[in-house]
Amino acid sequence: MRINRELVTARPRKYQHSLACTLGTQAEQLVVARRPGAALIPASEAVSLCQHAQPGSTAAREAAEIFAVYGQILCDLARPGEAAGPLARAWHLSGAENRTPRFAEPALTNAYNADPAAFTTTWQAENGTAPPEC
Repeated sequence: MRINRELVTARPRKYQHSLACTLGTQAEQLVVARRPGAALIPASEAVSLCQHAQPGSTAAREAAEIFAVYGQILCDLARPGEAAGPLARAWHLSGAENRTPRFAEPALTNAYNADPAAFTTTWQAENGTAPPEC
């Protein structure tokens, strides 16, 4: 991981995506191991590296998965109100598929149920559409 960070410092455009994917994978593995608290740090860092991803770009699919994992982690940590933004961003980045990864579907429901009005507002601001049925 240290080498990846050094490469990003030296050549951010070339290595930033690789580091984001590595951190996203680490976060996902920690979620599977039922360690959402430990997963929050690599997921947060991965999300910050993916902020400028655009639908249809080469990095969009991986970025969508990273945002979905981050949203799931926030729900797992009893912070579903904060999950609406990352989950909406994951949906937006998935482009024509308009689908977050399957494992994030419970997170969508949890985030919506925490505050339907705020979730809908956040979703519409990111996607320009109403959220999917939750």
